Amino acid sequence: MEWTITFDDQSLYVSIKQLHISTGVLLCLVLPARIAWRVAEGWKDSGLRNKLLRIAALAGPVLLLALISAQAMVGLFARWTDKNWETGMAQTLPFFGMFEIPAIFDQPLPDWNHWLEDAHEILEELIIAMLLLHIAGAVFHWITASRGTTQNMAQAPEEEAGQKH
Repeated sequence: MEWTITFDDQSLYVSIKQLHISTGVLLCLVLPARIAWRVAEGWKDSGLRNKLLRIAALAGPVLLLALISAQAMVGLFARWTDKNWETGMAQTLPFFGMFEIPAIFDQPLPDWNHWLEDAHEILEELIIAMLLLHIAGAVFHWITASRGTTQNMAQAPEEEAGQKH
């Protein structure tokens, strides 16, 4: 899937692409903290009786975080292996127009780039599928379990801690 908005000077396309890349860089910086927070917080029991549903309730968010992390990293490497047509060198990573992260490769790697671009798109489709399954699971849990799970997800940690005492 490719979304392209083209003007004569290509400025909007470049801005959207730079925003996309900058967001990927930001995800690579934030996701390790989010994963560490999730591991430190632990996983709460879903309260589901069906063992398969309990496994899905645990595996779904873990797989979603893993897919998002993989896609962000693959995207960075896809950019680093791409050719800058002005310089002939490997591409840098723009970060919201503030600075650029240098390429880790001196020369573009077109064979790797093609594979990484394909992997980035496949991961996109898997993330969308997992997100839809995650939402479906939350709705299913909300309808069938009625244990306040969706309220717990929306609740701030201080509020949750205050209710335990």
